[in-house]
Amino acid sequence: MNLGSLVTIANQAPKNYVHCLCENGCYETNGSVPTPRAGQIRFAELAKTAGYRKNYEISDLAEWERELPNFLKQEGPVFVTLKVEPGEAYPESFPRLYSIEHREKFRQTLAKS
Repeated sequence: MNLGSLVTIANQAPKNYVHCLCENGCYETNGSVPTPRAGQIRFAELAKTAGYRKNYEISDLAEWERELPNFLKQEGPVFVTLKVEPGEAYPESFPRLYSIEHREKFRQTLAKS
């Protein structure tokens, strides 16, 4: 999701829209690289500032199950941050994508072609 979408959604103000963000503190598909300011940023506050009508943070499965029917009844747009744990590690070694050594090898290979 790009932050500009928050403002666009808030501006359109769809009444039947519930926006759920699963926050696990990392980019899982990139090898669980930590997201900037993980644990410090409050996405529900960003949504509030963008203009969402209602904003929530949920960190407990029982609370989610209890509150979901209420979220679905509210006039939107509604934003819900779901605090979740990261998933299992991927078999790919994604840190190599960010290593200086691998980038340099890639540049050298490109220079030869």
